[in-house]
Amino acid sequence: MVLTDDDTQVIVGAGVTYFGLIKFLAEHHLALEVIPSDPHINVVGSLVTGSHAGGIELPPLAAYVNAYRYLSPNGKIKVSVREEDPHFFARLQSFGTGGAITAISLRVFPEFAVKNCVYRNLQWGDFLEDETLLEKILTSGTYITMFTDWSRAQSMTSVWVGSRLSQWSQEDLNKPFTEVCNERFFGAWLV
Repeated sequence: MVLTDDDTQVIVGAGVTYFGLIKFLAEHHLALEVIPSDPHINVVGSLVTGSHAGGIELPPLAAYVNAYRYLSPNGKIKVSVREEDPHFFARLQSFGTGGAITAISLRVFPEFAVKNCVYRNLQWGDFLEDETLLEKILTSGTYITMFTDWSRAQSMTSVWVGSRLSQWSQEDLNKPFTEVCNERFFGAWLV
């Protein structure tokens, strides 16, 4: 991994996980605007599938890619730059059919902290009873992640509600979660 001279972008190879990238950026007091909830996954892999991160106010990870290097289907190494390539996003999120991406350039930001409140057992039935519940949940924090294992027919495994540090005081960071996070979240319980 390498930072651009102005520290606004990081160039990441195809084998890098988010854990490795986050650690590298933290050493330079930088961060990604959004990350997946699972840091063990591959950065490029998550981008070519068009998945992970974002929020109701934030775009998905692919929106932060400025350029990538790829091995085209005809065997040539090429570079795609967002402003120059009309097929930039189509190839980026093509599951590799547009070529194998070997490196990407991602926009980075000054580091920040996130306070995460984790809740269990949000009932699926509540969504059926209240059509506005999903919007209420998705707007309750900067970063929202909902997990299910699909074997629990009545409830989600967990819901993570994250907010940037700027929305919390430094004093709040030293408090127990029970003093900073609500004990209940739309019927789910704080873990």
